Amino acid sequence: MVYPGGPSRGCYTCRARKVKCDEMKPVCQRCMKGNRTCGGYRVLDSNPSKKTRKRPSSHQLQPTKGASIPPIAPSFGQVTLNSSHNRFGFSDFSFSVPKQNLVEKQLAHCAGSPSSVHGQFDPCAFYAHILRLPQAQSLYGGCLAALPSVLSELDGLSPLLPALSALILTFVAERREYGAPAVADAIGCYGSALQLTRQVVEERNESRTCELILTIFILAMYDDLANEDHSKSTSNPHLEAAIAFVRTQKNKDFQNETNVKLYGALLSRALCTCFDTENTSNSNEFFSIFTIDELYGLQAALSKPSPASPNSFIHLYTCKLLILNLQLRQIEFAWPFLEAPLLTISSFLETISSLDHQLAKWPHSLPPEWKHMTIQLPENSVDIWAASAHIYPTFWAGNGWAQYRTLRVVLQCLRLRCYDLLTQFAYDDRSGSGGNSTGHASASASPSSFSPASDAASSTSTSTSCSGSTVSSSPSLHDLASDIATTHSKIRALTADICASMPYHLGYRAASGEIRYPSEGFPHGKYARLISACHIVWPLYVAGIVEGVTVTQRLWVSRQLDFIGREMGVGKAVVLAGLVRGAALGDVTLAMEYTDMW
Repeated sequence: MVYPGGPSRGCYTCRARKVKCDEMKPVCQRCMKGNRTCGGYRVLDSNPSKKTRKRPSSHQLQPTKGASIPPIAPSFGQVTLNSSHNRFGFSDFSFSVPKQNLVEKQLAHCAGSPSSVHGQFDPCAFYAHILRLPQAQSLYGGCLAALPSVLSELDGLSPLLPALSALILTFVAERREYGAPAVADAIGCYGSALQLTRQVVEERNESRTCELILTIFILAMYDDLANEDHSKSTSNPHLEAAIAFVRTQKNKDFQNETNVKLYGALLSRALCTCFDTENTSNSNEFFSIFTIDELYGLQAALSKPSPASPNSFIHLYTCKLLILNLQLRQIEFAWPFLEAPLLTISSFLETISSLDHQLAKWPHSLPPEWKHMTIQLPENSVDIWAASAHIYPTFWAGNGWAQYRTLRVVLQCLRLRCYDLLTQFAYDDRSGSGGNSTGHASASASPSSFSPASDAASSTSTSTSCSGSTVSSSPSLHDLASDIATTHSKIRALTADICASMPYHLGYRAASGEIRYPSEGFPHGKYARLISACHIVWPLYVAGIVEGVTVTQRLWVSRQLDFIGREMGVGKAVVLAGLVRGAALGDVTLAMEYTDMW
């Protein structure tokens, strides 16, 4: 029989077995269903008249362990590259055009031709280029910073590459122009990544631990971008899977640099679940990833980077805050049974004050490229939180500032939880029921306008203020009300600073309705703006959900999150906007109930 067509487009495995290949990419579904390893596809010449075709080398299918990664195909702009090897096994490239412009062209090419992501060029080199941009390195807790070392160690078929392809395709998907083909290809890559991930899990190969954790992280990032329904929670199924996997590790290696990066990223992502009021089981799961002893080990590892950078400072203090959170949870659980509750909480408040003082020093240690300035927006601006806006020299510096303010907000929330326990103690002391009652009278659960100061005159307890470092006797409700109000004021100032960065990250509306930016320093290009939006989503959520802010601010924050979700395509932002609106509604309902009581 005469074969009338061109060369077979099937995968190597199906061609060797002489069976029809379904040609699904990046891996053949027929191979997957038969539990076979798909050998990948040949890169066929687009010119049918050309007779000579070469079989691609192995690096075009999967990276060889320890090998250098070849440059991106010329279809991305005919850019001349000069390479030299670095310690990750990747190549350092000298560009004849700026790296940012090159990546912008590459992403635009992916949007117009989604299949190019997983068939026409080496994906590892593409991701290596993206990761050299500073704005990408701190995304999603900095998990992508571990990608170069993990990619250089891949040996065989990996779920990481299709997971990355799904993420990139979802990132470049344009709602109006290229959305449909890019999204369809992303779903296919996502499915392939899930199947390969299950296979890696079943292997129980400890040498692939980092590869597996990072793959699940990437799938979680894809899920946050692509989906808007996560059971109205701050978590998502993939992140929970990563947590479950890390928890099962008996001996966690805090000396391995890649492990430390991944664990640090996991903690950064866990930080915002402190405010997950809709699903407390998810929040509890996050904080049981590591024991306190393991967190101390991670803290020691995070303290080692030299020279210290602004981002390493943020990762270190994220770990310190989560240690405090676990310790406070233990105090809250044991509160009814503590022999010296006031001494315990006094010591804890001293620790919080010390950490707050250390965090306050961070802005004074920053290099010039991290300094920001404040400007006044035009009078005809609409839908802005305040007339002033912050301008950052780079938007990864803007992201660092947002993360820093989030840490300080979380620390103030820990302080409020201490005041909650002291308020309970003061009420119990007044009622004569004993300082260790299991009752839970919470001042912090009251509307922000409520102040127990009206009861202070009738309180006979000798006391000292809780805002300092010592609580020597049962505090008065008057002092507690004052300290809670002061803490709320600090929270409002920090969240106002987060909101003041929104015009820089997202733009602001003029009276005509057009989107403007406060200066030329804003993130250039739609992909840079999307990365910027991904950075700011979680600090913005904290600014809207935290105790102490007003209903007006919550509603304003929810509108910004809706804009990020509906207009910029970050699906998770829509979920977070709903949670913030729910918090605003809860404040209004609580205030109405309090008014009806009187």
